[in-house]
Amino acid sequence: MTTRLRLLAHPLLGSLPGGGLATVAAVSVAVVVGCSTSSSQPVAASRCHGRSTALAGSPGPAIRRLRALGSAPTPIGAAPLLPGFGAVWAPSSAGLVKLSVPSGKPTIAVRMPIDDVAVTSSCVYGLSQARNKLLEVDPGSLRVTRQWTLNRGSHSITATDAAVYVAYDSGTTGVERVDLASGTVTRATIHSASGMAADQAIAAGAGSVWEIDGTSLYRLDPARLSQISTTSLVASDIWLGDGSLWAASENPNGGVERIDPQNDRVEARSQADAIQIAFSPGVAWLSAAAGTTAVSSVTARTLAALPTSSVASSGSAGIAVVGDEIWTTYSDLQRLQRIAPAEN
Repeated sequence: MTTRLRLLAHPLLGSLPGGGLATVAAVSVAVVVGCSTSSSQPVAASRCHGRSTALAGSPGPAIRRLRALGSAPTPIGAAPLLPGFGAVWAPSSAGLVKLSVPSGKPTIAVRMPIDDVAVTSSCVYGLSQARNKLLEVDPGSLRVTRQWTLNRGSHSITATDAAVYVAYDSGTTGVERVDLASGTVTRATIHSASGMAADQAIAAGAGSVWEIDGTSLYRLDPARLSQISTTSLVASDIWLGDGSLWAASENPNGGVERIDPQNDRVEARSQADAIQIAFSPGVAWLSAAAGTTAVSSVTARTLAALPTSSVASSGSAGIAVVGDEIWTTYSDLQRLQRIAPAEN
């Protein structure tokens, strides 16, 4: 399978604010299902000073067309783009990228290869596969407040205010839960999993954690990591938003499905595709090979699509709702495109 997800460096990278990494946090590791154990003393939580604020504006389901406003170089070559704390955050081979709003100017918050990001109400988290680290970053000072050494093969992360969840494949497939109050790490193996989905392999919220291996969806208890159910599902990435779990293929027109998070049943389908899905009330925004596409978050019916003439390439990667605009990145071009939705 050819993936559109790539991490690339770029000459616009800024300098590291804050002077480097903070003190490493000690963690204790507990076995939940079928893994070995090691332990050390947990530490008290380091609280970030960030305060999550919603960006103004909210494109709704009445949109009928999309218009490109322009584009600019960016160091970002991968999904996701995640808004939070008055900015947009993204991974890069050179570090955790902060895009300022409204300019989109990039700053490198932490100079370490970052492969995935997650945002809570107070902190930003970055996964470095090369260093096998999970970093907690204060969005105000851009300092690393804590870090954890993870299991080999860490692949994707997602977060709630209680925990960060890390999907990994190190010969066996599983999930690690990083408790944000105590700093402790709990690990569970999904014995029936056959590997890891190509892109975003984990999602959390609505009382569950989900992980995909490309052909199956596994629902886990968010506290104990015990397996609740398994459902057949062919997908390369999953996202939770606007009350539903969404699964998508990275392959052009490979399909996007809306799933009821209470029973894992597919409720609606689109023939599009997506590397990332972002959300505004009533709308799911697809980072699709054919260009940014808006679909109903109820029926998955296409509401609007970026005109072909405005699509820079088929390498669309990250996507975010930023006020009354949609921001998307092109992994092959390393460009950030800004899009305006309209209702007529």
